[in-house]
Amino acid sequence: MPVRNGEPYLSEAIESILNQSFGDFELIVSDNASTDATADICASFAAHDARVRYRRNVHNLGASANYNLVFSQAKGRYFKWAAHDDVCKPQFLESCVDVLEGRPDVTITCPRSLFIDAGGKIIRSGASSLSLDCATPARRFSAMISNLIRSTDTYWSIFGLIRSDALRRTRMMGNYTGTDQVLFMHLVLLGRFVQIPDALFLRRSHSQASMERNRTPHERDRWHDPINTQRVLLPAWMTLFERLQIIRAAQIGHRQSLACSIHIGRLVMANWRKYGGELKRIPGMIRNGGQVDSIGIE
Repeated sequence: MPVRNGEPYLSEAIESILNQSFGDFELIVSDNASTDATADICASFAAHDARVRYRRNVHNLGASANYNLVFSQAKGRYFKWAAHDDVCKPQFLESCVDVLEGRPDVTITCPRSLFIDAGGKIIRSGASSLSLDCATPARRFSAMISNLIRSTDTYWSIFGLIRSDALRRTRMMGNYTGTDQVLFMHLVLLGRFVQIPDALFLRRSHSQASMERNRTPHERDRWHDPINTQRVLLPAWMTLFERLQIIRAAQIGHRQSLACSIHIGRLVMANWRKYGGELKRIPGMIRNGGQVDSIGIE
């Protein structure tokens, strides 16, 4: 659980994990230099439950680095990121473990989600039928692109249960907006994604959520990496190039890689106004003293 200033919902989130029906786990909480009561809350839980390991960063590393840090500390065969403001119903972990134990071809699994408000009231249901259970990476990738064009609900599944050895093969979380989407895509290129039909995942929507507090590309970039304060961002193009990167990094063969790259073209065509709009802003960015990101393919 990576967290920074999570006081309002942190206790409920931690309790929901400690109350899981599957109890053989460790909960690593990495406090990213919080300035509220987060440290006291975490220390209290760690003092009363040996499964909780609490660590605190001296400085704010940024969200991406903190997400990657908790994984580097993990020892288990399976791994899950947990947001400090979400709630997992008691059967969440058990249902996910059952899938991964029975399906070695699955790299990530997650229950269906419900969205709740600040007070915990259900406000809507997450998308169903998001499983990417096709035999080949290209077919899974195609289905994933279709899901993305219709809805972004698929990417909440990055908070599901992941095979640790598969996650180690990815590029992990990067310092750019949409990195969770790219990471999820990488995992699905490496294996199948199964959505558990039971609604066991409560995603909280509230005014202090990271995407609500960081509305502009610049603000979101600083949330990922507070050191990079002067970059001019082209978030859509950045994410596009990173998607191309993970296709090659997955090492799925030339034909499968080519098919996946072609499927990305569908996504570009569906969002051509967004990509074109970013290009139109470049001259103004340069006139204002900004420097356009240098995005290359390694």
